[in-house]
Amino acid sequence: MKIKEFHLKDFPLKKIRILFKNNKKFLDESINYFGSLKKLADFLSVSTQVIYYWKKLNLFIPLEHIKKIVDKRKLNWNKLEKEVIAYKGSNLSLTITNPKLPIIESPELFAIIGHLIGDGSVNKNGIPIYTNSNKKLIDNFQKLIKFVFGNVKGKIYKINSSNYQFRSSKVISDLIKSFYNINFDSSKSRIPERIKSLPQEFSIATIKAFGDDESTVDTNHRITFFSTNKHILSFIRDLLIKKLMFNNVSQLFKKSEDYFYLTIKAKDIEKYHNIIGFNHSLKMTKLSKIIKIRKNSFRVRRKENQTKNEILGLLAHQNLSTEDLTFKLGICRGNINIPLKELENKGLITKYNKKGQTIIWNKIGGINNGIYL
Repeated sequence: MKIKEFHLKDFPLKKIRILFKNNKKFLDESINYFGSLKKLADFLSVSTQVIYYWKKLNLFIPLEHIKKIVDKRKLNWNKLEKEVIAYKGSNLSLTITNPKLPIIESPELFAIIGHLIGDGSVNKNGIPIYTNSNKKLIDNFQKLIKFVFGNVKGKIYKINSSNYQFRSSKVISDLIKSFYNINFDSSKSRIPERIKSLPQEFSIATIKAFGDDESTVDTNHRITFFSTNKHILSFIRDLLIKKLMFNNVSQLFKKSEDYFYLTIKAKDIEKYHNIIGFNHSLKMTKLSKIIKIRKNSFRVRRKENQTKNEILGLLAHQNLSTEDLTFKLGICRGNINIPLKELENKGLITKYNKKGQTIIWNKIGGINNGIYL
């Protein structure tokens, strides 16, 4: 399928305002074409004063009026685009300067869609908002916006002790909605169907963005995607299997009445690392560690009681979570749960603390020359 180019003429006419390099020249030439300022005003159904202020104050001109003039004068849209130095939405919308025109369909554009469907949203005023605890992802989202659209003003807020929020121009969501007819309501949002006919890079970028926001990497060597939007998860599953040829992806399961998940199984996590990966540094680090563990575990067979002795040795120096222990021992979680339970039952270790779903272990027994007691 041919990559799309979204030109100025493809933008939503009633929602975009344009600033030319020389507004005065464009308007003066149009006045001359129509014969007078009054005739141009009548043609556009506006007052002469409105056109006067567009010229005098160098104001943004509504795209719907520009289109009428361009069509009547039979101007070249491509040449006209080169004269645009900024555009914005209506009212107090933030401005895009040094705009990328035309907007080229790209993996980066689909990554923006993936993030807005994931931890992002479009509020009731149409403003695109991206929220995440990982500042690197916030910065990356801002870079994606700039790459696709141009210099877009936006603000980053620290909304609480652990989360950041980036708010961009309303024009971004207006354009994406018009390009792909997307509803960004959490339950109704959809990934554009045309992605299935686009190069693999588009699917990779979309899944990566959504995975950065809505997936976990766990110590049982799986990657799990979660969402209240069953359709999105099903669509991502299709992309993984049919577009990217993953062979070990689960069916969709219900976590609760309105919460669903799917899992990329252990056999495919190295492929996920190599082809898709994460921009989320903690998730990527954890995935890399797990792959290293899996490679080493095929070469080494653990001795009887070795795991329990090593757990006691590690806990003798500091309290550690189950996840910490799996990485330090180089084994998966499934191979540590039974030794931990046995040590707990014998009174050698105890659950010192619990943070969310994370258990912190404390050693209360002793070891004798590294021998399991």
